[in-house]
Amino acid sequence: MADKKEVNIEGDDNFVVQGDLTIQQLTKKIPSTLGKVLPCLASAIDTFEETKTPPEVPYEIESKLDFNKLVTYRTYIEEYNEFGRTVDSIYENLEDERPRSKKKIFRYLTKKYTDAKVAEIGKEKEAEKINEIIANNSDKIFKEVIGAIKNDLAGAELEGVDVEDVELCSLVIACHGFINCKILENVPNDR
Repeated sequence: MADKKEVNIEGDDNFVVQGDLTIQQLTKKIPSTLGKVLPCLASAIDTFEETKTPPEVPYEIESKLDFNKLVTYRTYIEEYNEFGRTVDSIYENLEDERPRSKKKIFRYLTKKYTDAKVAEIGKEKEAEKINEIIANNSDKIFKEVIGAIKNDLAGAELEGVDVEDVELCSLVIACHGFINCKILENVPNDR
């Protein structure tokens, strides 16, 4: 049996893990928890307004991470593939029960990102400066989106789901939104 250890991770909003927990143990129940969280999020945003979304442009994840200067959440996104297929599978099942749920969640993520972005760029109108402001505040903006997801799920009835699991699921949902071009800026085609 492993010795009980305390690990304190420096930085904003990190937590202390005590005992015999491993990352594998912490993440083992996330797929089943995501299966509860995503339908609740879809229910919570059922009244979300229809908006047109721009077409997705293929890109390399590393290029998008570099373009947006994402630092704090970069590792999570790079390691996201552990949950990518799970999230896609949950979306497929959710689509069977509630058609267009995935689109609604993606629009919701885009809206939360836009709200966080607008708060950072203020009244700036010059495109280059806007991109620079976004890139210089990308971790803060990404954190705002995660917080918005978590807050919107706080009022949902998630039986048997711990607060910590909701936080981790919010992070996974945000990473999925980033990968699917709903959060942060896409790399321009002319690069």
